[in-house]
Amino acid sequence: SMSACANLESFIVENRKDGDDFHVAVRPKPPYMKKDGFLREETESATSASLKE
Repeated sequence: SMSACANLESFIVENRKDGDDFHVAVRPKPPYMKKDGFLREETESATSASLKE
């Protein structure tokens, strides 16, 4: 359990370093940020998806 946690932690950090976006979904957020942050990510994803088409 301890090492699984550490692995997940470094996985998240690695992807953040690489500039990938999907790590945002994995990283825990403070509850007060959850709704606003999630909605904003959803909007940005939808926007960039539309732009790509």
